[in-house]
Amino acid sequence: MKKVWVTLTEPSARRLASLMTDAGLASLVAPATEILPLPWEMPSETPKSLICLSQHAAAAFLRTFERCPVESQQRLLAHSKVMAVGRRTAGLFQYAGFAVLKPDNESSEGLLALRELMPQSQGGLLSVHDRVWLLSGKEGRNITYDALVEKCELTRCDLYQRHDATLPRLDTSAIHSVVVGSIHGLGHAANHWQQCGGDLAVSIVTPSERVQQHALKLGFKRSFNAQGSAPEAFVRCLKDHLDFQTLDAGR
Repeated sequence: MKKVWVTLTEPSARRLASLMTDAGLASLVAPATEILPLPWEMPSETPKSLICLSQHAAAAFLRTFERCPVESQQRLLAHSKVMAVGRRTAGLFQYAGFAVLKPDNESSEGLLALRELMPQSQGGLLSVHDRVWLLSGKEGRNITYDALVEKCELTRCDLYQRHDATLPRLDTSAIHSVVVGSIHGLGHAANHWQQCGGDLAVSIVTPSERVQQHALKLGFKRSFNAQGSAPEAFVRCLKDHLDFQTLDAGR
C-alpha cells in the first residue's frame, strides 16, 4: 500500500498516524518542523485575556505557569480568560483550570471574530485599556497582532521557534500524498520532496485555504483543504478526496 507522508509537528503527527491506521491508511511519519522552546518569563501584571495561537504556545505557557507561585496561578485563573485557536489548544487550558473560549472557525480570523476581541466601537467587548497577552511562536503570522495592537494593551509573547527538521531520504514512488500543517512545514517538505525526485503531481493535504494556495504557488498540481488542523479533519479529507485504488497500488 502506498503511504501518506505526515509532516506535522509532534504530537499531532503520531496522533494523525494512529487515526489513519484505524481508517486503513498507511503513513510515514517524518515531521518537517521541529519546535524549540524559547526562554520566557511571566509578566508581573495580570491580563484580562490570553490569546493562544497554537498547541505549542499553550504547552510552553503552561510549563511556565506551573512554575509560578500559587498566588500568581490563582490570580491568572480568577481574572484571565483564554481565547484558544482550536479544540486541542483549548483543552490544554481547560485542564489547567482556565475559562476558555474557542471559535467555530479554528483560525486567527475566527479568533478575531469573537465578540470578546472586537472593539467596543464595533459592538464588541474589547477596550483600549484591556491588558491582553498574545501567546504565539516567533516569526508566526502577524494577523492577530496587527489587528489588535492599537485596540488594547497588547503584549506579544514569543514562546517557541520553528526549525527545519532533518528528514530521511524518501522513496517518493511509495508515497501517494503529503499532509502539511503550516506554510513553514510545507516549504521545507516541498524542497526535500523535489530533492528526492518527487513528482509535483503528488497530493498535498493542508489545514487551510491559505496553505492550500501556497502549495499551488509552489507548483503542486493537487492540493486539498482539510478545513482544520485537527487529525480528524485530515483523515476526513484524505478519505473524501484520495483515490483508494491508487493508494492500494503496489500491495
